[in-house]
Amino acid sequence: MHFSAFPSKNSIDSSDGTNWEKIIGTAGWSARAWSAHQGIVQWRDQLWLVGGHNGNTAYNDVWMSPDGVEWTQTNNNAFTGRIGAAVIGLKDKLFYIGGSTTLAGGTFVNTVYSTSDGVQWSTVTPASSTFSARKDVMVAVSGGSAYIMGGQTSSDYVNDIWATADFQSFTQVTSSATWSKRSQSALVAGLNGLHFVIVGGRSSSALSSSYQSAS
Repeated sequence: MHFSAFPSKNSIDSSDGTNWEKIIGTAGWSARAWSAHQGIVQWRDQLWLVGGHNGNTAYNDVWMSPDGVEWTQTNNNAFTGRIGAAVIGLKDKLFYIGGSTTLAGGTFVNTVYSTSDGVQWSTVTPASSTFSARKDVMVAVSGGSAYIMGGQTSSDYVNDIWATADFQSFTQVTSSATWSKRSQSALVAGLNGLHFVIVGGRSSSALSSSYQSAS
């Protein structure tokens, strides 16, 4: 098992989580901060970096890499630049979800973009009610569906959960989960038989609480 980290323009790799090696000092993509505000996902045996920001500018580029060392840009203008969006691979497509137009304030969105090749991106038009505009959501895949959880809207932090198999039809699982309202949390699916594990996050301040779901 290998771990990778992508702060700034560096790529850092580990085979055991203890010993880390810088595998590239300067990547091809421009420097960007806060991995919670850019999409990093493994999809089709590649690492994909989608969007992000540098503290001022929201990026809308897309990059792919087989190893975290060699990076290829697949699109330099894939969608409207946004901060705090989430990226997830579901079935045969990659999806880019929600976000805001600027780091502080800005316009919050619930727009979803999809691609089947990482090159051509298009807006997904929902066929049913969907989640409200927000940034810094948690997203994970379980049982063939993606689950969108929590995040921050223009007025508050939220703790609702939505499920979708295609990002067109949505089902609200709950309007208020048992865990407290939060954004920027880590969400893991399928850990040791558990359905989901939520770790940390932020509301009015940073959070250290964790929650698990077995169903």
